[in-house]
Amino acid sequence: AEGDDPGDEPPPPARPTPAQMGMIIVERIQEKRKLRNGFASYLLERKSFRGMITVTMGQEIWPFFVSVLHDTRELDVSKKFDTACRLIMDKLLGMSLNSVLRNSRGESYEYQLFHFLSSKEFAEICFANLPTDAMKYISAGWVFLGLELSDILQEWLVIEAKGVRMKLEPDLFNASRTLQLGPEELKSETNRFGGWAGKSCMARRSKYLGGDAEKCSKDPQYRLLDLIVCYEKDLSEDYVATKVEFALYLSNYAGEGGLSFVAEPFFDALISIMRVVSTAVTLEDFASNNSGDVWAKGKNLVSLSSNLLSDFSLACKRQVDIAREADPTFPDINHAVIAKVYTDVVTKICNARFGAVEAAYKLRASLKGDAHLSFRGMLFASVEGSKKKSDTDDVNEKSASPGTITLPFPGDRTAVGKDFLKGKRIVICGCYEEIAEIAFIAKAELRSCLESFGAKV
Repeated sequence: AEGDDPGDEPPPPARPTPAQMGMIIVERIQEKRKLRNGFASYLLERKSFRGMITVTMGQEIWPFFVSVLHDTRELDVSKKFDTACRLIMDKLLGMSLNSVLRNSRGESYEYQLFHFLSSKEFAEICFANLPTDAMKYISAGWVFLGLELSDILQEWLVIEAKGVRMKLEPDLFNASRTLQLGPEELKSETNRFGGWAGKSCMARRSKYLGGDAEKCSKDPQYRLLDLIVCYEKDLSEDYVATKVEFALYLSNYAGEGGLSFVAEPFFDALISIMRVVSTAVTLEDFASNNSGDVWAKGKNLVSLSSNLLSDFSLACKRQVDIAREADPTFPDINHAVIAKVYTDVVTKICNARFGAVEAAYKLRASLKGDAHLSFRGMLFASVEGSKKKSDTDDVNEKSASPGTITLPFPGDRTAVGKDFLKGKRIVICGCYEEIAEIAFIAKAELRSCLESFGAKV
């Protein structure tokens, strides 16, 4: 029958290019017209915007935030404020699209944002559309508002990018739910961590050489690192289409002092390293082991993968030979230099990646600070851990009082001093039976402990 021939089947749809993805995402945001009303309420719910209000309290810009806080409670004022915010975000959306499409001038989003916030066009939008005198005449407030709206827009774009990718490429997201990263996530992390690590090592080496350009040009380590790192403006169209994850491409600074990438000749070697690093430490490892043990185990696992160093060395030697042919003054790179650069770069990748995994584990487990237990949980754990069952426990088990603990004080088996909690205000509320059976005694002991470390209770 017609159509039974496999050759008659339509080819699978091609993967959208970054430019096509950008257009799809922009259209989705324009269709939804997110937050058509209530911009003021949304801004005030954001921690960053509330932080701006706090740090500017009592300053000349303070009336601007007071007006946003109080005057927008009136409906007509709120509507005018929404209009101004939408006009600003429309401009920001256009700049985002230009940066993704690699506009003819090659300007990054951040570069365009800087000039827009200092432009006459931005000033006219704010002065003509912001509803109150405090908002109209305090130009510093316009900049704060523009920066916050820019952050909001970038968050929306990343969310929409993930949504589009989930719809167009569901297999990638199914793969990312396993311990192994999906193809796109692996590309993203290779450039995020690998590019940053190379650039960071270059900066550290330059500092070691005193920032002298001539010394850097003759230093083998610096020149090798320079071969590994590149920027968006240096990438080929094929590299962008096949090796750059879209969300990373969207947030890149177009080579203007922003995100760095792994140069194409080194990409396969670095993606192999990232594949091992990404599986060396997982969330489950932190749930069952001490943090230090997990990091040590992960780094040991990566270091034992000898084929990673051999692949990296091979890529380095190939590019060094090419560089020496093009430039006879290019320094000689021996195996010791390659091994040193490999160790430095991989160490930075491990530290950054393991730290991100640990932070994600703490967030998921609702842990406080750098501890692996909440404060009260740690107290209970110390009580249970200090108990030892004896012969008399069987006799007195039913009548035994709850376990108690001895609270630490500065200098008494502690690693912190009396200023550890200086400047902190702590409210005590509860019974704290793990400290003492009588509530006021428990509170008194806890208060004394906290105050000994400098806290105000």
